[in-house]
Amino acid sequence: MLDPNGNNINNLVFEDPSLAYSEVKVLGDDPSEIGSLQGKVTKITNVIISQQTSEPVQNATVAVDGIDEIGITDASGNYLIKYIQPDLYSVIMNYQNVSQSSTVEVIQPSTTLDFQITEDIIITPTPTPATPIPNSPTSVPEEATATPVPGEPTPTPIPPTPTTVPPTPTNTPTATPTPCWHHNPGYTGGVMWFDIDYTDSNNLAISGETYCLVTTNGGQSWTLNSTGADSRSITMVSNSDILISSAGGNVLKSTNGGTTWTSVFTGTGAVLSSIFTLGSTTWTAGNDSQIRWSSDTGTTWNGSAVTGFTIAIRDVEFISSTTGFVCGLQSSSGAIHKTINGGTNWTQQTTPTIVGALNSLCFIGSTALSCGNGGVIVKSTDTGANWSNVNQTITTVELQSIDMVDNNVGWAVGGSGMILYTTNGGTSWIQQESFTTNRLKSVIALSSVHAWAVGDNGDILEYY
Repeated sequence: MLDPNGNNINNLVFEDPSLAYSEVKVLGDDPSEIGSLQGKVTKITNVIISQQTSEPVQNATVAVDGIDEIGITDASGNYLIKYIQPDLYSVIMNYQNVSQSSTVEVIQPSTTLDFQITEDIIITPTPTPATPIPNSPTSVPEEATATPVPGEPTPTPIPPTPTTVPPTPTNTPTATPTPCWHHNPGYTGGVMWFDIDYTDSNNLAISGETYCLVTTNGGQSWTLNSTGADSRSITMVSNSDILISSAGGNVLKSTNGGTTWTSVFTGTGAVLSSIFTLGSTTWTAGNDSQIRWSSDTGTTWNGSAVTGFTIAIRDVEFISSTTGFVCGLQSSSGAIHKTINGGTNWTQQTTPTIVGALNSLCFIGSTALSCGNGGVIVKSTDTGANWSNVNQTITTVELQSIDMVDNNVGWAVGGSGMILYTTNGGTSWIQQESFTTNRLKSVIALSSVHAWAVGDNGDILEYY
């Protein structure tokens, strides 16, 4: 069958019957060189194998016309190009000195390309002419050749012994793609995002203005819902139960994954700028130095004052049901306070003199980091009892959020699109390109090669 341009069309069979309702076509001059397709529209995952050996092909590259990324196959023959929208694409696969191209039409809901390379596509290095070993004969010496005897059968000549060394095949090295920050194209609205949280790599929620944005497929698509009120910090108690801190001492509550919302008064009239959940308990705090907590997913709230905080609490984080920390602005300096009884009583911790507020806290075991105005970053290695300055000289813009994967890898984000990255627990930092000049308000670290950041003017950034 031919398409309108006269190209052959190969209608492929899905290996997964659940995808049978999706139509996928491959258009090209030689469809036999390409195997089955299945997977997801917003990303293309390829498996490239040798039809001759059935083994995966490593270091093959695949490029999709109009997409900046290039996929490079790993040792299992796999590669990934994300955010492929339904359309007609030209796909080029290169391996060694062979280039194979085809046009692929992707029709929803999902598509994965699994290339199978025919035997003549797998190119092995061409052997170079053998070099004889010096002073070695290349045939049997003349005196060793048998002379026929009359009346007897003619002896069979002895073949010459090979005396050359076979060439050693070489492979062309290919660079491994380096993770970097990308604008997520799943939602392009201009909302001023305030915070982001997650339960796993597929389920994330973002809060800002009077909205909540939710994804259940790792950011391939998003659902925007109105919360009906000022939406600040967000915490995902589960994929269904989501809480957002708000103005007027209220917490916004959803029990259906962000579709609908109700407002619950916590007992204080403050703007609540931070909310945090650990286990079955949620804590929230804001600009009146009150800490409020709930043990029934935000239905009822109790609280107490954090002694010493005279202006505002910017962030709250607990490391157990009883031990927690808050940071913020005390008089004109940044400060950190600690509780060991779930929030009833608080004690100020020893910190260097910090001009301006501390905006964010992050704990990994006994190691903790906090960041704030003026680009300040402080660190503790004794579970928050004592803090010292990190010699961060890259920026003096305010840092709004900090998060660590482990004791080594983490990110801090802030004004003017600033993203800082550490691989040694915050001892030193480098700046990463964010491709935005908007203020970034929140960052979450899922792994050493996967993170998210959100901020002003609708910015949703993903690191991979």
